[in-house]
Amino acid sequence: MLRRLAEEVLDRAGVFARRRTDLPRGIDWLLDVARLLRPGGPLSVLDIGANVGQTTLAIRRRFPTARIHAFEPVRSTFETLRANVGSLPNVECHNVALSDAEGSRTIPILPGSVFNSLTSPLWKNDDKAIQEEVRLTTLDRFAAEHGIAAIDILKTDTEGHDLAVLSGARELLSRSAVRCIYTEVTFSAANTQNTPFPPIFELLSGKGYRFMGLYEMDYFQTNPWDASFCNALFFNERA
Repeated sequence: MLRRLAEEVLDRAGVFARRRTDLPRGIDWLLDVARLLRPGGPLSVLDIGANVGQTTLAIRRRFPTARIHAFEPVRSTFETLRANVGSLPNVECHNVALSDAEGSRTIPILPGSVFNSLTSPLWKNDDKAIQEEVRLTTLDRFAAEHGIAAIDILKTDTEGHDLAVLSGARELLSRSAVRCIYTEVTFSAANTQNTPFPPIFELLSGKGYRFMGLYEMDYFQTNPWDASFCNALFFNERA
């Protein structure tokens, strides 16, 4: 009775309230990951494109014992990331970009920006942009060098470089060593800053991954039905 009354009061106030465990799939991606994985022990997590640690902190709140590797290639942003999460137990920060090949690349950056990109830099002709050389490695090579045999959650948000990140993990994906993948995508032909959904879907479905849903949809276009970018969750039942 009290619960129903509270819901009615909140509804009149324009507030939608539900227990987290009652939420349908497609709203809280970490809740849905927990439902899929049913973790009984520490999870192995890679936060690729960690920026200043927003997702790393969210994952730690949901999975306090998770072992997290956070990647950020831009030096100034990496220093903030390390200050924010580097001292947390079981969190390691890496000043490197993951890609489909090893090497280095010079890119224009604005310190601290969430839109710095290896693939589609927004400010490549901006006089205020700083040219910075970033180091590249592949996920397959990183996992081999750090003794990572399996990954429970792979999150990638690299402003248009996500297909290259996943292409650099073909060996891991081929042996179903990654369970959940959460990647930024776009469905908008006008959006050149993010990775189109079709090649991501083709790569992952070909490796046995099921598309589970879309999250955190955002809109930069004038058409409100044209999702500029969002995040897609994939799950491999064989992992």
